[in-house]
Amino acid sequence: MIKLVTGIVTISLLSLISACKEKAQQANNSTSSQIMIVEMKPVYKTLYFSGTLSPNKQVSVVSPNDGVVLKKNFQYGEQVQKGQLLFVIESSKQASQFQTAFSSYLKAKEQLNNDYGTFQSTQNLYDKGLVSRDDLTQAKSSYYLSQLSLLQAQSQLKDSLKYYQFNTDVFSLSIEDIKAISNTIAKSLKAEELHITSPATGIALLPVQNSQDNNQGNSNTNNTIMSGVQVKDSQVLVTIGLMQGLAMHSEANEIDINELSKGLSVSVTSVAFPDITLQGYLADIAAQATNSGNLPVFSIRIVMPILSQQAKQVVKIGMSAKAAIKIKEQPQIAVPISAVFIDPKTSATMVTKVVQGKHQNVNVTTGETSLNSVVILSGLNPGDEIVTNHQSE
Repeated sequence: MIKLVTGIVTISLLSLISACKEKAQQANNSTSSQIMIVEMKPVYKTLYFSGTLSPNKQVSVVSPNDGVVLKKNFQYGEQVQKGQLLFVIESSKQASQFQTAFSSYLKAKEQLNNDYGTFQSTQNLYDKGLVSRDDLTQAKSSYYLSQLSLLQAQSQLKDSLKYYQFNTDVFSLSIEDIKAISNTIAKSLKAEELHITSPATGIALLPVQNSQDNNQGNSNTNNTIMSGVQVKDSQVLVTIGLMQGLAMHSEANEIDINELSKGLSVSVTSVAFPDITLQGYLADIAAQATNSGNLPVFSIRIVMPILSQQAKQVVKIGMSAKAAIKIKEQPQIAVPISAVFIDPKTSATMVTKVVQGKHQNVNVTTGETSLNSVVILSGLNPGDEIVTNHQSE
């Protein structure tokens, strides 16, 4: 009888101890565990692209004619001012073209005066009934055509005068001004030097060699225009980069290209300016791929329209840079990386759910992973409670 009572008491004590231990374990779990409620949230991923920095807008300065560079008044890569002398080019061809344009202008001006006189006299005769309407129409037509010819000749002469300076107003001269005409032509024969000035304030950049330069036999293969170099008509001498903003050209592969769209915000950084982050947007995306190392790539262009004063002082044209574009994807379930663990027995990916106050390990399928979170493709539903600081038991 005494043994029976002793057994009952022992069992009761063990049950009590077990219950207390379970309650203590639950209390310990609730105290140390960090719980979060699962919900659908927008997921972001970042795509990275590399490239070099260039001016957002550029203006090309071309040679007006064939000639030889006598002087270069700047260094590529430095800032030049609007109106600053860039090149002095010797061009006998330009002087000859000026003389031709000047002569054509004088002839057109004289022809206009003659046709105007003929039209006026024909009009008087027609009013008196001495000539036909056809004669009047022909005289009027000749007068109007002469006006057009003078406008064309005037435009050609104006283009030629951009590189010469004369004390005389050549547009005021006429055939009768023989002395002034002779002096003008004599000066043009001596004035074979063309002064090329900058059309804008900006950075003087190396010209990009084009097919026209190659076809014309340009021997300056490194694109650097120096004194003594022969240049051709319309050859690009220098490109002026307008520092109103920067651009970066890069390439996207055939997978990333479908993630991109114009207008996406872009952050641009570089090891050359570690304390500065340039803000911009995706301006252009090529619709057709080109081959790069036998792989299709799509050209993209990123624009940074505004530069801080600090950036203008530090950032240089041609520096390498890295662009980060954050892509917003469809809402998904994402949990902290600390909530996910690998079951040592099954090697399955697990998450600890909280069900009616008790912890329950469940198998999950994961997707894209970032530095701080991981996407859960299956195994969890919105509203589930999970432990975010899993600890191995």
